[in-house]
Order: sequence, then C-alpha cells, then structure tokens
Amino acid sequence: MFAKKLNYKVDSGQELYALGFASSLSSFFPVYPVSCSLGRTMVNVEAGTKTLLATITSSIFLLLIIIFMGKWLETLPMCVLSATVIVALKGITYHFL
Repeated sequence: MFAKKLNYKVDSGQELYALGFASSLSSFFPVYPVSCSLGRTMVNVEAGTKTLLATITSSIFLLLIIIFMGKWLETLPMCVLSATVIVALKGITYHFL
C-alpha cells in the first residue's frame, strides 16, 4: 500500500529475511517481539517525512512528554488513548473499506 503511494518497489523476500533475522537475533535478549508499526508509519507518510531522522526526533519528543507530563496523563481514560490511535490509523482503514 505504501509502496504504491510513494512509488517504490518492495522486495518481499528481503522483507521476510530481515524480519526473520531480527526475530532470531532478539530471541537472545529480553526484548519485545519484532513487528511493524502501522500507526507510526501512517503518521510519517502523512507528515511527508523521508528519513529515519523523523522517527528519532519523534521518539525523543515522546520520551520528553512521558518524563515531564506522565503524571498528568496517568489519569487519562483508556478510551481517550484508544480514540487517539484510531484517529491516527484512519487513513489505513479507509484503504480497506
């Protein structure tokens, strides 16, 4: 879907190899399983980012929000957080309807 939108070719074999290699390597460490992040990808595509620097910048920004505003966001109901994720993913859901 993103390859069509951004006009580039995806090699499925290379993607599967990379996912398998990352999963195998992560099995030796106490980490979360490897997966894709469609929400983050969709936000980056809609924002027009082209490099990995945007992901690093947003990760640092999110870390600062968690550190300095975490106490105030702690009481936020789960439905508000769910609605935020759903709004971020609305572009993906429209492609499947």
